[in-house]
Amino acid sequence: MIASDLQSGVERLGEMIAEARVIVPFTGAGISTECGIPDFRSPGGIWTRNRPIPFDEFVASQEARDESWRRRFAMEEVFAAAKPGRGHRALASL
Repeated sequence: MIASDLQSGVERLGEMIAEARVIVPFTGAGISTECGIPDFRSPGGIWTRNRPIPFDEFVASQEARDESWRRRFAMEEVFAAAKPGRGHRALASL
């Protein structure tokens, strides 16, 4: 459903959220970049320095899993320092 104007769209979204038992927000990388978490796809992003590891490769290869964990732990300080941003707080307020 596409709303005819912003106000009716916001009202309808509020109704849908109120009627739902569970909601799952889908966001892009931008919600976390303001918190200091680098994105993956942008120029200078993580994937410009490290090739993505496809899931089938991850499952099939111990070497790929080890590399995936190495990358994860290399980012530990960045992840530990991150705090929720405006987008996270807005979602939590819903």
